[in-house]
Amino acid sequence: MAEIKTLSKTDIDELTRLWYETSIIAHDFIPESYWNKNRELMKNIYLPDSDTLLIQDGRNILGFISTKDNYLAALFIKPEHQGKGLGKKLLKHIQRKSSYLELKVFAKNLSAVKFYQNNGFRIVTEEIDRDTAEKEFIMEWYQKKE
Repeated sequence: MAEIKTLSKTDIDELTRLWYETSIIAHDFIPESYWNKNRELMKNIYLPDSDTLLIQDGRNILGFISTKDNYLAALFIKPEHQGKGLGKKLLKHIQRKSSYLELKVFAKNLSAVKFYQNNGFRIVTEEIDRDTAEKEFIMEWYQKKE
């Protein structure tokens, strides 16, 4: 049974590796060199400065989600575990604690765009990412008022 846990410093290397390997697969339209040059930032700045939760099966990390305030900065599941509801489980966990979330997703990452739309996010605008020159969508999710 997959459990959600809080990030510990000892997990950062493994999460950085998971982020890198999954990013290359999910973003095959961006050169691998882009992801490689951002590894140290992910390891030393982004992950330590974010609120990050992991999803684990025993000692095996299957994925993670990172937020900073109301910004959903990362949601990555190991490719062999995608499509099993783990990303949705992490996202719903964050949504239960939030009233508003915003994220950016590359427009060409169609499966991610569809995933977020299926989980209540809507595209509010688009822009060109300055580092990759790729179009990305800014998406928002609001907690429904009861």
